[in-house]
Amino acid sequence: MQSGGTTTVGSSGNDPDLLAANGLPQWVVRSLADNGIRRASEVTALSDAQLLKLRGVGIQSVKLIRTAVGYSSQPAGEERDEASSNTAPKDSPSGSQ
Repeated sequence: MQSGGTTTVGSSGNDPDLLAANGLPQWVVRSLADNGIRRASEVTALSDAQLLKLRGVGIQSVKLIRTAVGYSSQPAGEERDEASSNTAPKDSPSGSQ
């Protein structure tokens, strides 16, 4: 294929749910299409871990996908663990200031 073409994968009009209509780079759309995923609603149903298991999808692809579809997949508990770890350590002795 030649670069610079405007061929979209799986396009049928101006359907906003199609990944090709979400401003994703063509290589990301193609990687997802190769795995049978053509719609933003299909991507939002998958976790980041599930996306990373797909052939041709890496961390950069997941970041681009999540930005384009306006959805962030945070594993349950990960955000809570980070928040609780911020309050746990106390380096300064109490009553010293």
